Amino acid sequence: YTYIGADQDEGISVATNWYDVTIGECEEDSNATCSATGTYAGVDAGTNSSAPVTCVGVSASTVLTGSAQAGEVGSVNVSYTAANTIPTDAKFKVTFPSDFDVSGSLTASSTAISGALSASASGQVVTVTRGSGATALSAGDALHLVIGGVRNPRVSGTASGFALEVTTAGDTCIEQDQTAGDTL
Repeated sequence: YTYIGADQDEGISVATNWYDVTIGECEEDSNATCSATGTYAGVDAGTNSSAPVTCVGVSASTVLTGSAQAGEVGSVNVSYTAANTIPTDAKFKVTFPSDFDVSGSLTASSTAISGALSASASGQVVTVTRGSGATALSAGDALHLVIGGVRNPRVSGTASGFALEVTTAGDTCIEQDQTAGDTL
């Protein structure tokens, strides 16, 4: 089985945030023989993304266009419930179907995600980064993100094939989902 140990000043402390985090494997015997597979020193719980995170799937994420008008430039609303703690320097990546145009000037805003937000695109992936004023988000938080400057497909129909991935600043996956989308 896998264990996670947190050590600070030769003991576990919940009063402060800084920990040495150890991830390891234990044999299932009476001696509980364990060997560390990695130690991450000075991990700031909730804010530092240097510790390994298991990428989990989230369910019931939604991506809805602000307008149902084909070809219109507007906003896209992304909503989901966080499955993991999300550090202050996390990135939110939304992959758009190929018939959406994300090459224009993009904006990002949220009433649920703190910090100065900015959006940029590479191909069909829009990445929203958090800047000053960001605080860690908790598992179970309802998150809503608005990405502006997105052009809807020029032909009406069902827009499907969106994907959501939340990563650390170093692009390690924290959580992800494939979502159906919206009808235009």
